[in-house]
Amino acid sequence: MKYFNYCNSIFYVIYGLFGAFAPLSLAGVLGWELTHLGQHEMRAYCLFISAVGTIMFFGTQKINNQKIVLKSIVFITFSFLVGRILGLVLDGPGPTLTYLEIIFETALITLGLVLLKQKKK
Repeated sequence: MKYFNYCNSIFYVIYGLFGAFAPLSLAGVLGWELTHLGQHEMRAYCLFISAVGTIMFFGTQKINNQKIVLKSIVFITFSFLVGRILGLVLDGPGPTLTYLEIIFETALITLGLVLLKQKKK
């Protein structure tokens, strides 16, 4: 469980920093076109994501009971998943990347829930 928590927290930190320092590159990967203001917003959102990852990382280090960090990861990932599904419902079909992200997030949530269930035994 601790390894899962560390991997996820490091992912969020790196992803967030990438978007904060290279917003146009991340936007290109995501299929977005950013205006000047969009770059500022991308940096802000990405630093928020990085901050969440940092909190999860230090929480993983400090907390003996990893369940709270794992539940946080599952909840945050679920929030991304719901946002993508909401986009599909309200905006129509998305690019291939959206579906790959949905699959990835569903797999991470499932693995997290399996780890939570195993920890209860």
